[in-house]
Amino acid sequence: MAEPTDTQLPSEFYSSLESDRSQYEDRAKLIAKLTLPYVIREDSDTGTTAMTDSTSQSYGGRLINTLKAKMGMALLPPSTSSFRYVPKPEELQALTQGSPENIAKVYQALSSNISIVNAEIELQQVRSTLFDLIIQLLVVGSVIVEKKKDGRKGVMIHPLQSFVVDLDSQGYPVQMCFVEKLKRLPKDVTPKEIADEYDLYTMATLDTESDKWIVTQEIQGELVGKEQSYKNYDDLPFRYLGWTWMTGDQYHRPYAEDYYQDLNQLDKLAKLLTDGAIVSAKMLLFVNERGGRTRKDAVADSANGDVIDGVADDVTT
Repeated sequence: MAEPTDTQLPSEFYSSLESDRSQYEDRAKLIAKLTLPYVIREDSDTGTTAMTDSTSQSYGGRLINTLKAKMGMALLPPSTSSFRYVPKPEELQALTQGSPENIAKVYQALSSNISIVNAEIELQQVRSTLFDLIIQLLVVGSVIVEKKKDGRKGVMIHPLQSFVVDLDSQGYPVQMCFVEKLKRLPKDVTPKEIADEYDLYTMATLDTESDKWIVTQEIQGELVGKEQSYKNYDDLPFRYLGWTWMTGDQYHRPYAEDYYQDLNQLDKLAKLLTDGAIVSAKMLLFVNERGGRTRKDAVADSANGDVIDGVADDVTT
């Protein structure tokens, strides 16, 4: 595992930990092929790359989508609030002096505040991002979530292929870095070279001396913007999330990894059943019009229901 230095650029830290991430990427790709192939793709894939049929069943994908729906509805239920405010009895008593009228006003104010928060959740499209986040945890296992101050979405996710993280002995991050591809730079940032697309590296490091989180950003090998510090991990605008972690793991593992063999065997059985059904359903009509032999290529290249020259007794199953 790479040791961070005071002069290490975010891109250098990112490159130093990419090799530790590769085995978790490969495992996630195997799981994605049996469930939802679009969740994690090859590095060479783009938005126009066609997704190939890699499985003989869609049962794994249905399982993931069912779990996603149930978990998402439990966290953000429709037509109701996912949380409520419950004031402490002693503080409520001190505030209202036990007056029923004042107590009713307090609860009315709390109810109004809940409605405002829920409206903001819908405005920032947190619900759709939450479903994407759940899929990442179920199939891939690790993800970084970022709170955005601008744009149409209030929350953005960074998948495994776009970040690296250094975890401590208990599975908590002490340093992490993610990269974003930008077509337009902020107004206060001037790049060294004009390009159609820029890689923006954002790194957060826990400074052991000050016990604060230091956030720096880099574009084209140069630090940009101001260095920012945060007293607590919870104050950071982004957060690393994972599903299952065991001692020695560099990243968290996904929920579906526990059932990978079941998914793999199910896919093989589905292929056997499909291939067997296709073979058994094929019907050919033979006419020995010329009195010749039955040609193998004619049988192999024929479609279901074709009439070909030959003798039916020459073909066995």
